[in-house]
Amino acid sequence: DWSEALAKGDAIAVAEDGTLTLCAGDFSAALTTDEDVALTLIGAGAGTSILAGDGTNPVLTLGDASTLTLTDLTLTGGAGVYGGAIYADSENALLISDAALNDSNASAFGGAIYLGDDGTASLTNVTLQDNTANTYGGAIYAEDSTLSMEAVTLSGNESTYGGALFSDEATLELTDATLQDNTASYGGGFYIKDDSALRITDSTLTGNLAQASYGQGGAVYAEDSEITLTGSIFSGNESEQGSGGAIGLGGSTLQITSTDFSDHYAL
Repeated sequence: DWSEALAKGDAIAVAEDGTLTLCAGDFSAALTTDEDVALTLIGAGAGTSILAGDGTNPVLTLGDASTLTLTDLTLTGGAGVYGGAIYADSENALLISDAALNDSNASAFGGAIYLGDDGTASLTNVTLQDNTANTYGGAIYAEDSTLSMEAVTLSGNESTYGGALFSDEATLELTDATLQDNTASYGGGFYIKDDSALRITDSTLTGNLAQASYGQGGAVYAEDSEITLTGSIFSGNESEQGSGGAIGLGGSTLQITSTDFSDHYAL
């Protein structure tokens, strides 16, 4: 019984499609699905229903080609090499709304979410805050995948490359979102590379910091990729010891429409 296992803080193996509805309260568990499973988690509200990891494993680990639908729930306290809160390695689909993913850690990639090959993710009205990854993507790591974020807040996340997000050959859309106070050695907010495409629309990127010597891109650094900006605000981002207080480009293209830049700093 999933509810009993959650109450005890046990690990849960999910072998078939299912829906788990959580009442208000704090629960602790590590859920792992088999391949090609559809798992739905519904809480009573982010901050009201809280699913915490055990500090040594991701909160949710998805088998290949599995689907996760998560709403009205907070995930926190997860840990792993890849994906502190959610590990989605291959051909996974994530549908996350009205949720929070906070205070998780990855020793390598994706403090909150690891989205691997041929994966897709849609995040709507989600907060990703105070997550860390030692190497890539303080909140999110996306490789060869597609990620859409709307009304999302990414704040206080930290990594070496990409304080909030690191992508490799990924397609990314950020709409009506806030990217604030994230920190990395390189790419304080986002670090995108290798034919990634980033589209930012009607969003605010402020107070992000790239802090390494020769670090670039206080808000965004793009390597061999493309960025499209529309109707957004960049303010107070900083490349502490390098160049590109707001945006750093390495062999990349940038298209800007109706976007404001102010109060940036680069050495």
